[in-house]
Amino acid sequence: MFYLKILFGLFTFALTFFLSVLIVPKPAVVVFGVPKNNYPKVIVTDKNTDNLKAVVVDKNTDNLPDKEFCADEDYKCWIAQYTENIKADPTNEESYYNRGWTYNASGEYEKAIKDYTKAIQLAPDDFENYNGRGISYDNLKKYDLAVKDYTRTIKLNPDYSAAYYNRGGALDSKGLSKKAIADYTKAIELSSADDADYYCNRGISYDNIGEYQKAVADYSKAIEINSTEADFYYNRALSYESLGQYEKAIADYTESLELNPNDFCIYKERGELYKKLGEKEMAEADLKKYKENYKE
Repeated sequence: MFYLKILFGLFTFALTFFLSVLIVPKPAVVVFGVPKNNYPKVIVTDKNTDNLKAVVVDKNTDNLPDKEFCADEDYKCWIAQYTENIKADPTNEESYYNRGWTYNASGEYEKAIKDYTKAIQLAPDDFENYNGRGISYDNLKKYDLAVKDYTRTIKLNPDYSAAYYNRGGALDSKGLSKKAIADYTKAIELSSADDADYYCNRGISYDNIGEYQKAVADYSKAIEINSTEADFYYNRALSYESLGQYEKAIADYTESLELNPNDFCIYKERGELYKKLGEKEMAEADLKKYKENYKE
């Protein structure tokens, strides 16, 4: 009996640890900002070739040549454009920033860092360059460097809400949730319009310090702003579950599944709650659905 108690204790600890790792709120994305100027400074003349050709245009003209632009997410095309522009003018800070932005968007974070660093050398007082590089560090999980760049961004532009939001995310990733909450709160105060992601991420930080009621309030505000985001319901369900409000959690898991029916992990979580409420058939159906469809 003594050994059984030890084994049960170890199993319980392992299960608790496993769930603490996997069942966590889902954060919203960092704020990228946008490329500088709303049009490219180089226009591709033939984007269907592997060796893209481009011509430099006057970035100050309102009447751009009648040429075809790159598609929004055709990152290879955009990178080629900005590279040609850099060749034409190696001192153009905006070209390095824009190419860095595109590398960031395409997941090439090391290359993005190099371009943002060059942009910073050319324009050390431009806050957007530090924010962009901070995002790259963030994506590489180099949170100390990310926080440093976001802090520099804020020093240069204390009213830039996105920098507080981004720094809040990096601080939370470092386990500094209370400091993250302060940043998210500042971002909310500065934002010109209600941003659902700001409330969602502050809710996660409240979750991390056990302030589940405040987390529910923030997730509810995020849902009020944007009722079509599955993760907001999922996160609120986790908070309700932590508060022991299982029926409300089930309702939110259900809503999340309606918006994202392929998130099969939710079936497991909802199934476990049905078991706690004595809903045996519902629990078995959910757990069966999870086992049949979930793939690691």
